[in-house]
Amino acid sequence: MKQTRFLMAGILTLVFAASLFAIPQNGLAKKANDSQLMKKEVYNGVPYLSGGVGIGEREHLREMYKNYDLKLMFAMQDGDYLANVGVVVENAKGEKVLDVNSPGPWFYTKLEPGMYTVKATAQGNTVQEAVHVSPTGMTSVIMYWKK
Repeated sequence: MKQTRFLMAGILTLVFAASLFAIPQNGLAKKANDSQLMKKEVYNGVPYLSGGVGIGEREHLREMYKNYDLKLMFAMQDGDYLANVGVVVENAKGEKVLDVNSPGPWFYTKLEPGMYTVKATAQGNTVQEAVHVSPTGMTSVIMYWKK
């Protein structure tokens, strides 16, 4: 009987000690991830989301991609990601539908199907791409800057 109580007390002590380490660690990790998460924004009725600076943000964006139909990625030709990119999207009529800053190298938006011109400005240089947004699926474009 004493051995059973001793064994049970030992197990409870171990469980309690393990919980002391697990709770703060999980709580801190969650707070760190929450602080990194991006918020959905809207420009003239056009929703967009930007981020991808850290692993947590990239994982969050991968979960959110189904709500968007255009993904832009900004990088130097050597592969280094670029952040703080000015993004202007114009429709086929030349009308500006989006004019925002992308704080991260990954940028998602939801546009009506059709042809668009994307102009992205970083480090004083503008890169331009013609983009077709399909009525189904995701269009992904990587925009590169020369060093």
